[in-house]
Amino acid sequence: MSDLGVLIDSSLCFSDHVTNITGKAHQRACLIHHCFTSKDRTMLLKAFVTYVRPLLEYNSPIWSPASIKHIHCIEGAQRKFTKRKPGMSELTLLKALCLENLELRRIHADLILVYKIVFGLLCVASDAFFVPRAQLQLRGHPHTLWLVA
Repeated sequence: MSDLGVLIDSSLCFSDHVTNITGKAHQRACLIHHCFTSKDRTMLLKAFVTYVRPLLEYNSPIWSPASIKHIHCIEGAQRKFTKRKPGMSELTLLKALCLENLELRRIHADLILVYKIVFGLLCVASDAFFVPRAQLQLRGHPHTLWLVA
């Protein structure tokens, strides 16, 4: 079943979604290498960020992978794209172009979603997910949260 572009099976597992989006990402990354005549690294990276990365990040707070297998599969799309550049490994290209790995970007999206829920920017009751800190302390800020079990 697909809802808002995210494939979900009956056991709420997103493995079909991960394989679907990584397949599409690999196809688009290969098309970028084949269709662009210029081999300028920054232009190819902008094309990757524009056409491939949104596939891998769309609705990531919903389907964010928990298994190492799925994380490596998703990161593999970016890794394969960066390894096609001669003389550049994945880490040196990511550092040289200030490109984050996709796992950090998913964590960032999760934190933005939590911020929007806590401060009422979404129509979601934050009490269903978080409990504010009850005790007053001298250090920290009043927005420390506890997860509802």
